[in-house]
Amino acid sequence: MIISVHLPKTAGSSFKTSLEQHFDLKVLLDYADLPINTPPFQRNKNVLISSLKNADYNFGETECIHGHFMPAKYLLMDTARPLTFVTWMRHPVERVISHYYFWQRSYWPEAPTLHKRIVEEKWTLEKFCLSEEMQNLYQQFL
Repeated sequence: MIISVHLPKTAGSSFKTSLEQHFDLKVLLDYADLPINTPPFQRNKNVLISSLKNADYNFGETECIHGHFMPAKYLLMDTARPLTFVTWMRHPVERVISHYYFWQRSYWPEAPTLHKRIVEEKWTLEKFCLSEEMQNLYQQFL
């Protein structure tokens, strides 16, 4: 099984389209966790609980899981079937700048907490880039 971690603003949506074309209905999309919008302690606690649940879950014919989640969420499944983890990365400076402008363009009033805070408090690009939430995003996910 392929576990595809879609890091924000790294061409993950384009890769998702390719995965869906290749695997057809055997792709499970997992975008519910919102790891960036969850404080680190809660995010880590959630991923450990999910990992334990997923270790015993039967994913049936699923051949690929793709989405915004921490890879540890599916790590314990390796006892039931072989796993291959994949992700796309982008230069960190380009990624964070793209992320900032994307959130500015794609805001809606019911946006997740952090997204909402950044737009409504009118964070500058500098504040966004230097914020604890956006620093070392790859490390936070991986």
